[in-house]
Amino acid sequence: MLVSEKNFREVIGQCNAYQATCIAVTKTRPIEVFQEFQALGHNIFGENRVAALLQRQEELGDDVHNTWHFIGHLQRKKVVKVVQKCHLIHSADSLKLLSHIDLKASSPQKVLLQFHIAQEESKYGMKVDAWEDIISSIQTMELKNLQIAGVMGMATYTDDRQQIEREFKALRKTFENLLPTMQSMGQPFDTVSMGMSNDYKIALDHGSTMVRIGSYLYHS
Repeated sequence: MLVSEKNFREVIGQCNAYQATCIAVTKTRPIEVFQEFQALGHNIFGENRVAALLQRQEELGDDVHNTWHFIGHLQRKKVVKVVQKCHLIHSADSLKLLSHIDLKASSPQKVLLQFHIAQEESKYGMKVDAWEDIISSIQTMELKNLQIAGVMGMATYTDDRQQIEREFKALRKTFENLLPTMQSMGQPFDTVSMGMSNDYKIALDHGSTMVRIGSYLYHS
């Protein structure tokens, strides 16, 4: 098997204990991994490239039994290709992108607001300390086909547990700051997407409701 059943069951057990969702990240993996996950009873998948997401769906003859998440950086020119093709877009990293998704969607599309919480400048996202300005701007938008379902962030890739904890706490606090206004706007705001293979247990401890697990689920 390509999928490590032992690690998979460990992750699912942890997620179940915290009532969190596990997204199996399948980027660059052969098509057989999907059958292996499905045999294990799992059908929630994440891709970080638009072309790969569409190709996977075509190869699998996709149906309602699979739930797809887009987790990578999304260019505005590719929005039209991915809206309505996935359950959730994790990477709405700017107000301009939010508006563009709303413009291109023909029916409700769920998104997460991506915030920059890591030290690495290469990571995308809005500033957590600008949350008040961000929410004020969102309130002025006439969103027709956009549903804001929560927040997403990626911690610094480091062995410093305290730093990772600080970053996850910052994202969880941002979620809590946004929650009252988002609820008053009628948004389905209930998701904190943080945690990957190297730090998902820390993320769960600090309020993650959705983890994105790639390499840890596979045999090396």
